[in-house]
Amino acid sequence: MKKILALAVTFVVCVCSSVSYAGSIGNKIEPVGNMKFAITAEGNFAFDRDMESGGSSTSGSTVTSFEASETYQQYAKLIMGVTDSINIFAKLGNSKIRKAEIKFSTGENVTAESENNFLYGGGFNAVYKFGEDEEYFLGLNGDFSFYKVEAEKLDITGAKATNISGNFENTEYQVGAFGGMKMNINNDVSITPYLGVFWNRLNTKTDGINYTLSGTEYILTFDNDSNDEVGIAAGTDINVSKNFTLNVEGRFFAGNALSFGGTFRF
Repeated sequence: MKKILALAVTFVVCVCSSVSYAGSIGNKIEPVGNMKFAITAEGNFAFDRDMESGGSSTSGSTVTSFEASETYQQYAKLIMGVTDSINIFAKLGNSKIRKAEIKFSTGENVTAESENNFLYGGGFNAVYKFGEDEEYFLGLNGDFSFYKVEAEKLDITGAKATNISGNFENTEYQVGAFGGMKMNINNDVSITPYLGVFWNRLNTKTDGINYTLSGTEYILTFDNDSNDEVGIAAGTDINVSKNFTLNVEGRFFAGNALSFGGTFRF
């Protein structure tokens, strides 16, 4: 029964996350141990995040709709166990806004894309285990990310803007609570499905994205927070050996996101 439940959770995550922001609440869901270390590689792909509709262009238009449609992040997490129950981590990598969709009050549809630039952040997770074999657990997770990405493309109702410069400055904070159970296959291999809820806030702003359209120079400015900030998460850690764990996780409602990665414990 436990194995069937684990496979079901994994299947739901893989299927639903394709229609489904900060990184995963798992990966690795379990603490690595007091004064022990691990390194994680993770990819985080976020979609369809509705933002507040503030902002304006010197063309005379105001921003009436803003969606962070596709954001890609790849990073490494350097993990240290400060107790047997608590991990802290730093993360370094890169991020790219693949597609941001903006609508102007004058009717134009704007599609923006950024270059792939530096991301950094950090966080923690804490787990309480219980049960006869400590197979059940409850936990908390906190995560933050900062990434400033340079504007690369700007299309306005099909017309390509030129002379584009300026940055999207992005800040994300996330706090989550989760629970699950560990199911041992043998001494080294196990499956750990989990479910959780999280609060996530994304802010994206710019001091000015400069662009030229039809020979005239304009400046676009905005400072917007996310609209939907509470979501649910489902994921699975798969320990394939004593020191290596794979993870897949989907997050829904506060935007939709899919994360996957692996952790090596030293």
